[in-house]
Amino acid sequence: MRTDLSDVTVLQQEIAVEQEHVDRVYARLAELRRDASRAEREGYQLAGVGTFGALVDRSQSLAERLLGNQVADTIIIAGQFDFPGTTMTALAERTVTAAQQLYGTSTANTVRAAFQARGIL
Repeated sequence: MRTDLSDVTVLQQEIAVEQEHVDRVYARLAELRRDASRAEREGYQLAGVGTFGALVDRSQSLAERLLGNQVADTIIIAGQFDFPGTTMTALAERTVTAAQQLYGTSTANTVRAAFQARGIL
């Protein structure tokens, strides 16, 4: 089979058109991922709305899953002791500080990463 120059040009044009389509699809996918990430962060911020007790419960549950009950309970109690604030962010910051003071950098980093993953810090 003989391929002449016009067949190659047509093929290149078709590939270029397909590539433009693929590029648009990937650009849209990137937009949707950004939108989903933003919605997730906003959802976690909305989850912070509620009573002080609900904020403490969410924080404690998170820490227990990551660190075990005894360590988590100790950190949570220390973090909420005389807590003057009412936001999940403020409580999370105090919880990270308590983890640092009680158990060191590694534990504090674990607690911080968990809060960051949920868009709280």
